Amino acid sequence: MKNSITPEEFERKCRTSGLSLDTNMLILLLLGEAAGGRTRRVPRIKEYSEDDFRYVKSLAKIARDETVFVTPHSMTEALFLLGFDPRRKKHEEESSIVKPLSRYGNLFGITIKFLKNVASEEIYSPTEDIVSDFSPKEIIEYGFPDLSFVKGVKEKNLAFLSSDSVFVDYLLEKGVCSTTLERLKS
Repeated sequence: MKNSITPEEFERKCRTSGLSLDTNMLILLLLGEAAGGRTRRVPRIKEYSEDDFRYVKSLAKIARDETVFVTPHSMTEALFLLGFDPRRKKHEEESSIVKPLSRYGNLFGITIKFLKNVASEEIYSPTEDIVSDFSPKEIIEYGFPDLSFVKGVKEKNLAFLSSDSVFVDYLLEKGVCSTTLERLKS
């Protein structure tokens, strides 16, 4: 573990500068909210405990201006992984991820509420900037959704929470305050 950051330091950074979540942490927040915090009942997030969900939600609450920063790439990836398909009218009923949540409420409605009330700001990095700012090796290793965070998180001096320890180590080397949920718990 390179340049690890303590939970206290991370929480302080969230309070003073703001929080950004990678796709998996965003999915945990959205699905956990839809499932009323009962993460073990939802196949896509069953590796996370209810305490994990509550902790990520608490980070979003303490973040400066209660704002969670996302990127268009990560939001698109999250919605794709959740089974939303704008070409199909019955995507919620037919999605294998969303169908088990039907008893917990409307996931799409929760996502829209999240976008309106919590994630009030996007970090935008045009694909052309990613291609010019990063090497082909970095693009292959980390992908567009993850790399779309680097510039914005660094410029806004945000805390970044991810599920990917390799990417977190990369960000730490670049001077970005970042960690994983696992590291915060240990």
